[in-house]
Amino acid sequence: MTLCAGAALASLAFVIEAALNFAWLSARMQGVPRQPTMRFVYPFALLAIAAFRWIAVWLVTTEDPSPQSPRRILAWSLRLLVTTTVLIVFLYVLRFLDEWRFRTSNVMLALYTIDLLTTILFWLHLRWIGAKFDLRGSRWRAIVAMVGMVFTIAVLQIGPRVWPPLREIIAMSSFQWQNARWSMTVLWAVVGALVSLRFALGFANEVRLDVKANASANTRR
Repeated sequence: MTLCAGAALASLAFVIEAALNFAWLSARMQGVPRQPTMRFVYPFALLAIAAFRWIAVWLVTTEDPSPQSPRRILAWSLRLLVTTTVLIVFLYVLRFLDEWRFRTSNVMLALYTIDLLTTILFWLHLRWIGAKFDLRGSRWRAIVAMVGMVFTIAVLQIGPRVWPPLREIIAMSSFQWQNARWSMTVLWAVVGALVSLRFALGFANEVRLDVKANASANTRR
């Protein structure tokens, strides 16, 4: 049940992320909700996403059935990354980073970089657990979700912040980069939520089968 709860919370975090980015897109295109409202809600929604992901990662890495050292290193690396994200977002919400003269652009770059690494490790870990439980359909979906999210974060979020020529191209073009970024984030957050939910249902089904098998064994005795 721990794995099931972890995957379900990960799905919830993706849902909140999708809703937040959809609201930003709607505010830009339709003016609803209003920009001041979004700026007020954004830090708290960011904290909710980080918190749910933190709990989800710790749950899905708690029952690690592997005695292999590389797998333990991967699990602890994932825990360290999500814990770092929660701490940074918490300080950002409390405005400590402003008092310490950290630029918001640098904070966001750090968060997106950590998010990129977290995304790769999280889906690889879920895929590995899915292989243990023979969840074949979920395994390739995890890879699809990982590739889509990694592309979105690397190209649309990190790229313009670290590569000045790309920023210049965006500034000179008529392409609505911000809209594309929010739209792609919504798309892959929804995909991530559905894949995580599929894992949660798969884990729940495994628990149900184990309970049924134990009940049958006790009946025979």
